[in-house]
Amino acid sequence: SYHHSIGQEKFCVEIYQGREVSFVTEKTWELLKQVRQKTLFIPVTTRTQEQYGRIDLKIETPGYALVCNGGVLLKEGKEEIRWNDRMSIGVEEVDKAHRRLFSIVRKLQVSVSEDAESRERICMEGIKYFKSYAVKHFAEEEEYMQSVGYEGYEVHRQLHENFRDKTLPALERDLELSNYSLEASQHFLGLMVSWLNGHIMVEDRAITGKVANKWTHTPNKEEMASLEKAIIRVAQEAFRLAMWIVSDRYAGEEFGKAVCYRMSCVSLDGERMKIYLVFEEKLALHIVSEALYTRFSKVDKIVGNTIKRLSLHTLRRIEVFCDLVRVETIEKENILTDEQLRKDFELGYPHYGLLFDSRNGYFGFCIKKDRMCGSQTGSST
Repeated sequence: SYHHSIGQEKFCVEIYQGREVSFVTEKTWELLKQVRQKTLFIPVTTRTQEQYGRIDLKIETPGYALVCNGGVLLKEGKEEIRWNDRMSIGVEEVDKAHRRLFSIVRKLQVSVSEDAESRERICMEGIKYFKSYAVKHFAEEEEYMQSVGYEGYEVHRQLHENFRDKTLPALERDLELSNYSLEASQHFLGLMVSWLNGHIMVEDRAITGKVANKWTHTPNKEEMASLEKAIIRVAQEAFRLAMWIVSDRYAGEEFGKAVCYRMSCVSLDGERMKIYLVFEEKLALHIVSEALYTRFSKVDKIVGNTIKRLSLHTLRRIEVFCDLVRVETIEKENILTDEQLRKDFELGYPHYGLLFDSRNGYFGFCIKKDRMCGSQTGSST
């Protein structure tokens, strides 16, 4: 690591928050390449999946890896999609449907990664079947909630509606525009798994009282529409990016490596809040490359600092077109890792959370008001 010298003949294998933090000697790297060529190489580490993902050894991604002290098995860098009994809500028909949804996504994951030639056919058929089954399940689950008089029914129904009418169509569009590329397929699978995990573990288990639901705020439709319109306009004017909505209930669901900029601030009304701008890594690289007229292929200190400046500029432009965003004082700025962002939202979901797609990557914008804000994490400036 950067704390200890290992000599001059070395190169960086990990960048964290724009700083080079981990290195290997050239001799070690050559030995690793030989091991990789001659035998099955399976890294085993105490690191989390997010921390392991930051390591770039400049060799082919190992077929398998054990992370989280051996607790999670990765295949081609991704955790395999599996149902876990911890997700059970205790209602057999609902649990059976959830297991089926995971089974569909798992089959898609295996097929997409192992059968590139027929990916388009597999994705078309798979997403059609997933959508049909999900819509049927949502209707049955909503009927059950009504039958037991569940108080959170209306908010829960809106989450289903957003996923059915916005997220799934947007992901279908992404697949079609990319001719069902591997990247778009992984976007689809990543968001499916992240949404299913979060929705079942929290919102669905809340139906039977196993946990408290986190989506407790119902945004005003006119305010949401105004914010959505403002972000789309600013993206076009400032970055020449066409964007379209993927979700109006975004709460940090994983869509790939991301750069997150968080501002802790006070509104003109004296209300404390946190505002999050979340850039998919490839979108961040595209925006910074265009802004600085230099091609960047990885997130480094320059990219991180530029994203900070551009995020502040973006926020100020959004303020011009949307009354919902009115910031008087910015008290602290942070760059968060994916893991830190998820931990922030584990403490409570945002009041407003929008996720957009563009041809250059995903972008999320969230507002979390004071009563929903948790402890500070991340590196401050």
